[in-house]
Amino acid sequence: MSRNHMIAFIVAILIAVLGFLYLNNQNNRISSPLISSPTSTDAVKQNIEQGVSSFGSVNPLREKPNINPSDNANPLKSLKTNPFE
Repeated sequence: MSRNHMIAFIVAILIAVLGFLYLNNQNNRISSPLISSPTSTDAVKQNIEQGVSSFGSVNPLREKPNINPSDNANPLKSLKTNPFE
């Protein structure tokens, strides 16, 4: 490798590293959060209760289809016989 290529390679790496550090520093300068967080546990509890109460008494599994094949494996399961009679 010639000396000019080596210098160009080192300069390119330095520019890449400095660009990364500059962009990383720009992202860290944001001082205000995007979403304001609650300041007390009461506010958090209130938010959770509002979220839970919005569902009410809805049971999403009420009309769940029967997908278990072992329930349908023996159709004579309800038939009880005594072998000693």
